Amino acid sequence: MSSPRRIANVARQAAPRWILAAVVGVAVHLLAAHAAAAGNLQVLSAAAHKGTKGLRVTVGSSCAGPQDLTVDGQTLSGPSTLEGCATISSSGTTVTSGQVTFRAGDHIALGDGFVVQSGATFVAQIDGVLLPDARVQDDAPAAQPHYSVGFFLNADALTLGASDRFDLFSAHAANGTPWFTMLLKRNAANTETRLVLEARQNDGSIVTTEGSTEVRVLPGWLWVSVDWRAAAAGDTNGYAEIYLGGTFYTHLTALSNSNGRVDTVRLGALGVDPGTSGSFDVDSFVSRIAGPISPPP
Repeated sequence: MSSPRRIANVARQAAPRWILAAVVGVAVHLLAAHAAAAGNLQVLSAAAHKGTKGLRVTVGSSCAGPQDLTVDGQTLSGPSTLEGCATISSSGTTVTSGQVTFRAGDHIALGDGFVVQSGATFVAQIDGVLLPDARVQDDAPAAQPHYSVGFFLNADALTLGASDRFDLFSAHAANGTPWFTMLLKRNAANTETRLVLEARQNDGSIVTTEGSTEVRVLPGWLWVSVDWRAAAAGDTNGYAEIYLGGTFYTHLTALSNSNGRVDTVRLGALGVDPGTSGSFDVDSFVSRIAGPISPPP
């Protein structure tokens, strides 16, 4: 696994602003994930909402298989190739003859009872081009109980199939637990793209705006900001609020999320359904430890 590559390196503002793209670039200390397919991330000039692109994320890949493929308890013979766009896991499977190839974008996990019989051949291939995901990542936050983010979003060139969804932005603890997520989805009638906010609680349950106060993503540029805060110890006063164009829109309140801390944030296409393709643009990304964040001029 190769190390992430730096795609933007602009001067850091004074703490506590970790990421700033309003004037001189897309992001401070944003790293492209090692698995991002070549060409999926473009960092161009700033002020995309004024006519030039800031960060363009292209989603989709050549992979025709499922995002995560499970092959359990099967008998396989070759020649054959099984493809998982992100992962393949297999247990209790026997390769009896010929060459069987597992090809995945990120990783392959072989569990108990996976057997390759004498005379058969098994090949495991990792190919990052299969991944439809493309993201940038910032590891600068340090166990923050309060985190705010804002950016311009333009999804005009993005195509989602009916009920398709993918994570657009997520904030994680050091152990990888996502404490809040912004995602794009297509409604069942396939007539609207919507923005949904999800927040995790201490018990692992997810509270969401889905089905209640989803944000309709209209054509053109939309400034979206989320202000998230962990609850005090033993309390249920955590919250996550959405602001559109600097104006309060909706919130998730009474969250029991006192364990929540933000150490890493990710922006991009973080998990893409097969029916999703095209690209979306992001600009003027700002984050800090208090919010909400108003759009820049």
